[in-house]
Amino acid sequence: MILIIKIANKFTTTEMNPNNQFERKIVQLADDNYGTNSCLTYGLWSKYNPLSAIVKVGLQEIFNSHCYHLHNAMDFEQKNLNIVYFDCLNYETNQIIKTVQFINDQNQQMRFDLVIDSFDYENTWYFLQVIIWPKLDKLQLIVTKKQEVLLQTTKEIKTLINDLNLILTFGSNLQVPNSQILEISQLSYFPGPIWLQKVSIQSLEFDFNFIDNLKETYEQNIESCVCNKNEKYKMKDQDFINQQQYQFISQNSNCDSFILIGWIRIKEIKDSFELFSYQLMKVSANLQNPRSQNQNLSPFQLFYHFTPQYNEIEITTYNYTFPDVSIDFLDDPFLLKKKWQIENQITLWHYLKVELLKSKLKVEITFYNEKEINLYNIEYDVYQFHNFQFQIQYGDLQKIFPPYLIVQVRNLEFFNCYNEQIKLSCHFSCQDCDGPTNKDCLSCSQESRRIYLSQHKVCICPYDTIDNENQCQDYKESNIKLIKEEIRYKNKKCKYGQFQYDGDCYQCPSIIKDNFITCYDCVSNPEKWYLYPICQNVFVLKSNINFEETLQPTNDGQFYFDGIQLNQIHYTNISPCDYDLFNQDGIYKEFQLAQIYFREFCQQIYFDLSYQQFCYECLIFNCQICQLNVDSFKCLKCEQHYILIDDNCIYVQEMYKNNQQICLPQYFYSFENQCKLCEIKNCIYCFEYSDLDLNLCSLLNIIQSELLFLSNVKIGCALCEQDYLFDFTLGLCLLQKPKIENCLRSFIDINSKEKCTFSNNDDFSIAPQISNCDKLISNCQQCTIDVEKQIKCVMCQNNYIIENNNCYQNDDFDVNTQLIQNYVNQIQGFLLQFVPSLQLSVYNPFLNPYPISNEPCDLECLSCVDSQCKQCPLNYYKKQVITESSTKCSYCPPLCQVCINRTDEEIQNTSPNFIVNDQNQIYTKKCIFPYRDSPIIYDPYSNFIKYCFNNDCQDKFIFEIIHYSCDYSGFNRYYESNINTQYFNQIGIEKLTVNFTFGISQELCYQFFPLIFQTELKKTIFTLQNVNLQLQSKKYLELILGFTIQFNDFDQIEISNLGLVIDNNYYLLFNNRKNQIHLIIKNFTILNSTINNINSLFVTEVFGNITIINFTILNSIFLNSSIFNFQQQQLLGSIQIASLSIKNCTFIQSALFKFSQIEYFLSFKLFNIFQSNLRNSSIISISNNQPLLGFLFGEELKIKNNSLVHSYFINSTVQITISIKNFDLCFNYLKNSTIIAVSYQISINQIIISENLFVYSQFLFITQITFKNQFICNINNLDIIQNELQTANIILIFSTFQTNSLLIKLINFNIKQNSQYSIEIYIIYLKFN
Repeated sequence: MILIIKIANKFTTTEMNPNNQFERKIVQLADDNYGTNSCLTYGLWSKYNPLSAIVKVGLQEIFNSHCYHLHNAMDFEQKNLNIVYFDCLNYETNQIIKTVQFINDQNQQMRFDLVIDSFDYENTWYFLQVIIWPKLDKLQLIVTKKQEVLLQTTKEIKTLINDLNLILTFGSNLQVPNSQILEISQLSYFPGPIWLQKVSIQSLEFDFNFIDNLKETYEQNIESCVCNKNEKYKMKDQDFINQQQYQFISQNSNCDSFILIGWIRIKEIKDSFELFSYQLMKVSANLQNPRSQNQNLSPFQLFYHFTPQYNEIEITTYNYTFPDVSIDFLDDPFLLKKKWQIENQITLWHYLKVELLKSKLKVEITFYNEKEINLYNIEYDVYQFHNFQFQIQYGDLQKIFPPYLIVQVRNLEFFNCYNEQIKLSCHFSCQDCDGPTNKDCLSCSQESRRIYLSQHKVCICPYDTIDNENQCQDYKESNIKLIKEEIRYKNKKCKYGQFQYDGDCYQCPSIIKDNFITCYDCVSNPEKWYLYPICQNVFVLKSNINFEETLQPTNDGQFYFDGIQLNQIHYTNISPCDYDLFNQDGIYKEFQLAQIYFREFCQQIYFDLSYQQFCYECLIFNCQICQLNVDSFKCLKCEQHYILIDDNCIYVQEMYKNNQQICLPQYFYSFENQCKLCEIKNCIYCFEYSDLDLNLCSLLNIIQSELLFLSNVKIGCALCEQDYLFDFTLGLCLLQKPKIENCLRSFIDINSKEKCTFSNNDDFSIAPQISNCDKLISNCQQCTIDVEKQIKCVMCQNNYIIENNNCYQNDDFDVNTQLIQNYVNQIQGFLLQFVPSLQLSVYNPFLNPYPISNEPCDLECLSCVDSQCKQCPLNYYKKQVITESSTKCSYCPPLCQVCINRTDEEIQNTSPNFIVNDQNQIYTKKCIFPYRDSPIIYDPYSNFIKYCFNNDCQDKFIFEIIHYSCDYSGFNRYYESNINTQYFNQIGIEKLTVNFTFGISQELCYQFFPLIFQTELKKTIFTLQNVNLQLQSKKYLELILGFTIQFNDFDQIEISNLGLVIDNNYYLLFNNRKNQIHLIIKNFTILNSTINNINSLFVTEVFGNITIINFTILNSIFLNSSIFNFQQQQLLGSIQIASLSIKNCTFIQSALFKFSQIEYFLSFKLFNIFQSNLRNSSIISISNNQPLLGFLFGEELKIKNNSLVHSYFINSTVQITISIKNFDLCFNYLKNSTIIAVSYQISINQIIISENLFVYSQFLFITQITFKNQFICNINNLDIIQNELQTANIILIFSTFQTNSLLIKLINFNIKQNSQYSIEIYIIYLKFN
């Protein structure tokens, strides 16, 4: 940047380019334009800064010279030096001399040497001014230090003036081999900034005060150094492990100060048996010359010294005694050192602060150990060089090998300008700290809303906020309001810890604590637990486990329901009783047992059912002889296949080997120890099992005592023929291939779920039996896991046989023996998928989706066992997270403690619009166990978890948008980008309402641009199930449509306080990916419109509930059109209309509401039609051949002053029950028309038919179209007054059946003053075929 300064319109001063500090000027002294008072003047300001970033000009280096060229004047012809101005530094004599030399008119050398104080030279401005008076043959020289005049002289000099043309050179270096005035042949370029007072020729008095001008220039522009702050002052955080080095270069130079701060920690000192030093940091000038990096020119260095006895920290700086950077630094003449022996632990975080302010250098190193502080500091008075660009080197600067240390640096910051506001740089989440990270907090500020966890020294955000942009943010930062929603519909779901039966919720027999849940079977399956009310699993949280290890089998009992509460069945150490939850016989037996105050003690080895109910059984499982002590039971002898260890009967593995008798196919081994014929078609091997407890099956060797009361025994197939699979729900082997990918054989279990027993994979991820087993057993083609957790070969490769679970080459072998062995091994795979206890204890440990390998765990993993990460870092809330086994650390959603992954299919079914990426994948996980906090609510049905802001969890979030212009071109269609989707994923939001409001002052708007309302929030928020839109206006607004209005992906849309003027076939289009849309219309008007060939004004694929309140249609024409056409779009909910008014409208070939069927409730209240014309039209048309029953209710209906020709008010040809109350039909003209035409039951109360003209028309036309149901027609309080009837009927009932089931009730008829113009006039006319 070049600065140009004009002073008093006399002289111009400019800064020379630091990248090319060199300038030449040719001046002519023999110009005839010079007058007596004319003078030529110029000058230059210079400041010595030897480490500044002045780019080298010329060949001479500043580090190779002690003299610096500033200016010379040379004659153009002879190239002789006339004037030269330079500085010389002499370290040996400790002198600095500023020299001005020239030749006088006697050809004598004139020299002025100014001796400069060595501590007043660097960073001090000096000025030379040259004034030449050509007509007076005089030369004036002025030299100043700042504003102090060092030299002011006037000389007569003709020789200089005789040289008519002079070359003036400023800056650069100078080489003059033969000079009359210069003893030195080479001068280096000047290391510092130069400002030029431009050459000027002016007419001035000889006694003009040049001193005042230079003082003014100095004060205004030269005196002060303006420090430009670095925009980038933070250095990268680093962990130095293996000789890494990094460098930070300051953007700008300093003036006379700098600050360096940051955190340092020796994280680890590796074993070392020698003394060593470690240089971590060095601050120096950013120059290429190696001599500039000498430590005698370094403002700061940091070293660590390690010995077996003690540790030291050393810092260095410098204090120059003479401002020469080209001297020999061999003896470190400038260097200052300070060492501290460290009394505290060297591995603690310590805060470094280095501060230079003018001549004061302060160094502080503070070690923190919570509240204990150790300070090492020193202060120096120093002379250091100014105005240079810094570089900070940090890391293992000495490249120690082998590396002994792991060093961390955090929050290193360098300020080139002084800043008084520098404070201890804690992590943003901390108020006070003893380190730089978020795990070094000592306290939290009250304003931050953070919670301090003293055990972990962290400040965390509460559950209802998210840590974002250095603050705890909630819904307010997304411009969202929260209100309490009114409860309209009762939630049919049970609370966490309850189960569901017959629409009611009951408490599970579970204890839910922070680290365990008993009877997890009930808690995890609230919908279907009542079908099998047995507690078989306990959920237990322990350290360093994965999800598969949280479930532990137990036998907490079976339950029954007595009508008030759950009760545990009095167990007798046999298999679960044949009680379902509401079994009456079982309840009575349990009642008998409960009445007995005390029973005898009975042994398990002998008892019968009648005796068992009146004695206490031994509570030690599988004990044969039991002893009752004062406070407990003690087993003396265990049953067969169990051994007594520490008073417990421990299972022996051979139990699962059923080797008592071999039954060859087509026979199978039964519970009665007999070979029975398998009668299931296409089944190779059958077996028996109890559908009350699948752990009881004849393929296993079951203890006889467990079979005493065996019931619900069924026969299943363990192995079907090729290409068949067994369906336990049908009891058949079906010709059907498995649907599971890569599965070769499977079965359908009793819950209709397909399970794979044999797969084409080379691992056990989907089935216990696999192919490609050569890597597990040599030459084995198929292998399986057996009940003893061993891998057994099922089939060897060709020409190999199985012997002792190995494959041996043998061309001659017994085919039948091998085939039986194959059957036995294949059944092993079936058992592991069918028997729950085997699946849990034997097969599940093999469920590793990765190939068997020694793959190392992720670096984040804290404990790795058998390629499975057993311990990961705590989560944000410093709590343990438990997920599925993996080599990598995986985390749960923030409010969840235990979770598992959802499959892609589950994600699609749960949130079909959601787009999974690496950032939001965590929110798709299925929560198994939430954190125990009252506002955290867990949904066991969806496995969602959410944070509730009020006690009943009726949170309604509203996102408000206000648009103030009729110009929709500026409408921000990306308004949802303001919503923090990560926050709403965290709190588990399920519903959000977008409130779009027109804040327009005028009453009418033209739509010149498409108006599209769209939400994409379901793509980014996984738990979001409903996004509703409220489209409204602050004051009533009419929109003249120029385009179809679109609504995309909203679940409910409410339109209020708006009016539409419609033309050119525009309509309202609702898209929701074939999902139903609920519609609410309030204070809505269609006016001055022509609606032509519009199939439906409101268009979607599936409507849910429709609510219409205060809907007005005014001054409009409908041609072959409908407002709602449900014959071409589906209606899954009810319709409720409160106040619908039609005035001054025309309907031609139209149906206002067109239905194909009504399965739900259709309600009209305050329905008015005034002054309108209907031609071949209907207000409500219902037509369908399907016998679906619905209900239509109407109240307060008024039809006045209308004309109906070939038209209907209600025209129904389906079985729908109609009820109408308070119907006024007055002053209308009807020709070939019917007000109400129905084909099923109808009830009408309080009808007034007054002053109408009926021409070939009816008020009510009933047609019986079915004989199966009784047909009831109730008409109460009917007034027919002053009507004109021409070949007409008030009520016409027609039946096609000779025998009918019509029931007609007429109560309180009032018929008077009616006129008849035909003999075929009947108030009520019944016609039967």
